[in-house]
Amino acid sequence: PISNVKDIRCGGHHTFFILNDGSVRGCGRNDYGQLGIGNTTDQTSIVNIPISNVKDIVCGWNHTFFVLNDGTARGCGRNMEGQLFYKTTITLSPIQIKLYDKKYSIKNGRKVVSDRQVSEKRTILVNPFRKNKKFIRTIQSVKGKWSVNDKIEIYANDGIVSGVFDEDTQLAIYRGVSTTFTSGTPIRLNDVSKLSVNDSVRLVKKDLTTLPASGSYTVTSVDTTNKTITLNQTVSLSNGEYFVETTSSSSLPVVTATGIAGTWEGLGTSKATFTITTVPNPDTATIKIEYSVSYPSYQGIKYLPKNVLGGFINNNPLEVTGNGLVTVTDNFAYKHDTGSSVKHVARFRTNIGTVQTPNNVTSLFNQDQYNKISNISSSNLNISTSSSGNIAQATFQFNLFDTLERKFGLEFFDDCLNDTEKRTKLINYISEFSVDLYGFGTG
Repeated sequence: PISNVKDIRCGGHHTFFILNDGSVRGCGRNDYGQLGIGNTTDQTSIVNIPISNVKDIVCGWNHTFFVLNDGTARGCGRNMEGQLFYKTTITLSPIQIKLYDKKYSIKNGRKVVSDRQVSEKRTILVNPFRKNKKFIRTIQSVKGKWSVNDKIEIYANDGIVSGVFDEDTQLAIYRGVSTTFTSGTPIRLNDVSKLSVNDSVRLVKKDLTTLPASGSYTVTSVDTTNKTITLNQTVSLSNGEYFVETTSSSSLPVVTATGIAGTWEGLGTSKATFTITTVPNPDTATIKIEYSVSYPSYQGIKYLPKNVLGGFINNNPLEVTGNGLVTVTDNFAYKHDTGSSVKHVARFRTNIGTVQTPNNVTSLFNQDQYNKISNISSSNLNISTSSSGNIAQATFQFNLFDTLERKFGLEFFDDCLNDTEKRTKLINYISEFSVDLYGFGTG
């Protein structure tokens, strides 16, 4: 007998009873530890589950998540496919699930949130020790090193994975009843802005996961007013299927590691798989993969990174301008003259006859001076010269790597192998850099 039951949750062959006090009872199959009682013995009678303060339970076929009242989660059971986000294959007792940081991370989602078609280039570094993430998964015969037939899976969520696209790659959707279009018959799509005559296209089913066995088609005409195209051969379409451009401008993803070779499957769908045929040297090498994700247009904005619209850095608000650009504001507030917690540097020089190059301005600010230049107040920083006709000069050096790492986390640059790649990423992300300087001078 059991009483004070608040709710019941069922898995494939196991059942949980959530009681009013937050405790849990359970019974049923336990061959993968899905009951969370520390063993793999099936339970034909209701037993106590060693967990408390449970708000809800979500069951898979052979795994279980416990949602606690404090908003954290515990999980147990089968994990061969990574469903527990954990490194073991089977977990017999509930373990804490480490979910992604609520702070928005650019690399974990879309770089551009738009209702127009967007093609984004991405770069990832995959080492044989890494844990699976929501957009990448490794399947290895031996954890910690690469072997022949090991796989790297890349996911695109609501887009498709492909090679390094150019800006003209089209991903368009057919909207209409299921029918067959003969050669030359207009086909209405949601967007034809990037299609041209003689482009090659192929079909992707509306779930973005599978390709019909239809081969490739050639565009014979484009009507941008009516948003229609014609093809060189007959094609059968169902509502919601995609046309993906496959002209030569789109390539395979670029895989970089000494000696590595492999094959791709699933390009042009939401999951692409790279299978290693020749192991890199050494077999513990980090593999760099450059690829693109394309999102179709006119689908509405499904995922909005809300936290990027707010937040602070050094007590200054993160702002979004009217045209949608994100502005990161930084200053010298955390700079210490005896340390390097912030890598910005300010220097000055007095009693000079002409303006000097930055390298010739060598005197470092002290802590009091840093404090004064970090706030607009009546406490001004004075740099003066004592010789008539001479001038005083100050230089301000900002480390943009440091600024973005402190705002978005160190992972912002974890797909960059060196400072050269970091600079390239900055060029792609930063459209404008400006400095606000408030001051006055006297003669």
